[in-house]
Amino acid sequence: MTTQQIGYFLKLAEELNYTKVAQAFFITQPTLSKQIVNLENELKITLFDRDHNAVRLTRAGQKFYDRMKPIFLNLMDAIRDAQSYEEDRDNLIIGIQEEQLVSNSLMLAINQLRSIYPDIKVVIHRAGSEELREGLANGKYDLVNVMSYPTAAEDERFQFVSLDNEPAYLAYSRKLLRLGDEITKQELTEVFAEHDLILPVIKEAVDNEQARRIIGIQMKGIDPDKIHVKVIQTGRAISLPVQVSSQLGVSLCNKSNLFQIDPEIRLAKVLDTEGSYNKGLLYRKEPDNPYVKVIVRLTEEEQAKFRE
Repeated sequence: MTTQQIGYFLKLAEELNYTKVAQAFFITQPTLSKQIVNLENELKITLFDRDHNAVRLTRAGQKFYDRMKPIFLNLMDAIRDAQSYEEDRDNLIIGIQEEQLVSNSLMLAINQLRSIYPDIKVVIHRAGSEELREGLANGKYDLVNVMSYPTAAEDERFQFVSLDNEPAYLAYSRKLLRLGDEITKQELTEVFAEHDLILPVIKEAVDNEQARRIIGIQMKGIDPDKIHVKVIQTGRAISLPVQVSSQLGVSLCNKSNLFQIDPEIRLAKVLDTEGSYNKGLLYRKEPDNPYVKVIVRLTEEEQAKFRE
């Protein structure tokens, strides 16, 4: 029994759809089926009832899910923590906001850093924005690739370097809507009137009214009362693509986002929102790791090449 098999099982128990789960893990459906069967054979229990029309958890499968889910989450946290605190002076631990793609200039800088220091081990972890900032403060991360937050950028302990200034995009399932590459704010309001806006749980917006107000502020010109908000109470921001591709609603994002790599999801640029998302590097002004200032310098050099 492997952590990978457990991950497959938990996801299938939640989605009850082999196709969606296989796509989420970028594997084929036969591969997923084989891994689930291998797990059942090892446990000597039947986890799922299967027929041509549906997949259902057995009573034993439900019991296994209820007990295994918190254990698995704790195990993944323990592994990430152990990796983060690995005592190796040639480590550079970079955190990235969990729903985001690593900035292109940062990836190029990492490759350049490895060519200069062949023995360096660069570790990239995904986490929520609050966890990243806390981890940066306590030394869990050397630097983080995040959206700019005033509270973090103004903290005297931190330095923020802007890398990507991106407009807003509407992320939607191609099976739910038919839109072009661009959308006006008026058209966006009409979409919000018909479809739920899916948001992760964030400390600044824990209920529908607060979430509508925040979106109304961010997207000036849109009436917050026209927005139908669905605040996800479980799961993390990285699960948003699954929610959107499952046609449960739409979401707002920047372009360098996990939505971009999901074939079931389309992105429509929201007009008149240039610079809505300011993404960059956040790091301690007095870093303990000497490689931090090197990677920041290399990233800025790569960014300068893009501007030329």
